[in-house]
Amino acid sequence: MEWKNIIESIVTGGLHFLFVPRCLACNALLAPTADATAVSNCFCSLCSNSLIPVADPRCSQCGELFHSGLQNHRCCACLTDPPDFVSLHAPFEYGGALADALRKFKYSNATYMAPRLAALLRMLSLPTADAVVPIPLHARRLRTRGYNQSALLAQSLAAQIQCAYLPLSLRRQHTVDVQVGKKKAERIQNMKNAFAIVDPKHRLSGRTVLLVDDVVTTTATVRAAAAALRHQANVSQIHVVCIGRTVSNT
Repeated sequence: MEWKNIIESIVTGGLHFLFVPRCLACNALLAPTADATAVSNCFCSLCSNSLIPVADPRCSQCGELFHSGLQNHRCCACLTDPPDFVSLHAPFEYGGALADALRKFKYSNATYMAPRLAALLRMLSLPTADAVVPIPLHARRLRTRGYNQSALLAQSLAAQIQCAYLPLSLRRQHTVDVQVGKKKAERIQNMKNAFAIVDPKHRLSGRTVLLVDDVVTTTATVRAAAAALRHQANVSQIHVVCIGRTVSNT
C-alpha cells in the first residue's frame, strides 16, 4: 500500500472515530441511523429507557399532565388566568437521561447538541409558523455563559423546518430573582414585564410564532414572553415548543 493510501486510511478512520454519534447523556457510542428524528440518534438504548414521552390526558393549552380523566382539556390555571400562547408542545417529560443531556447542553458548553435535540422536536406535529423565536437570556447572563442554549435550539429547528429565525425580536429587560424553590404563582409574578419587543420593522405583527425554550417548568417564563409577543408585537398566534416539560406532583 502506498503511503498516500495509508495516510488516507488513517485520516478516514480517525474522522470516523471522532464523528461517530454518541449518546447525549452518557457519551456511549451509537449505531448510525438514517432517521435524524429517531431517539436512537440521540440516546443509547439504556438512556432511552429513562425517557418518558409526554402523554395524554393533559392540558390542551399548557401541557400540564392530568392524573385522572380520559380526555385533554384546559386546566384550572389556563381557565382562570389564560396564557397568551395557544398550545405547548414537548416530546418528553423532563427527567432521567434527558435532564442529564439538557444540563450538559445548558451548562457545559455542549453546543454541538443543538441540531440533534432540534431534530427530536420534529417528532411532534408542530403547527405551521411564520417565525421561530427563542426565549432570550439577559445580556449579563449571556456574557457569563457565553451562549443561549434556547437560541441554539431555536436556530437549529428553524433551519430544519425552513422557517424564519428571529432571535433579536424578544429581549429580556431585567434579571429576575432565583426561581428555584418558588411556587408557580410566585414565579409568574417574578417574571412579569421581564421581556420587551425589539421589532422596528414589524416582522412579527399578525404572524404565527414558535416560541422555543429548552425546558418548561411552571410556564412562568413562556407566559411572560408570550404576553410580550402578543400585546407588544401583535403576534397572531404563539405556540410554545420545548424539549422537556416538567410534570408537577399536584
